[in-house]
Amino acid sequence: MGKELRDRFAYLDQSFTGKNALWAAVVKLIGLTAMCAKGVIDLEKEVIELKREVRSRRAT
Repeated sequence: MGKELRDRFAYLDQSFTGKNALWAAVVKLIGLTAMCAKGVIDLEKEVIELKREVRSRRAT
């Protein structure tokens, strides 16, 4: 997950090279926040799935 976020941020960073520095920083922060939120949601889904798996193994 961390590598995916780094790769996406690197792409976002490159897309704003040469633009207004303040605007680029704001957009990068918004993008980074969104990517981190997506990462947290994906991890929460994985935790839920693992809990289900543990429960099903205990039931058998």
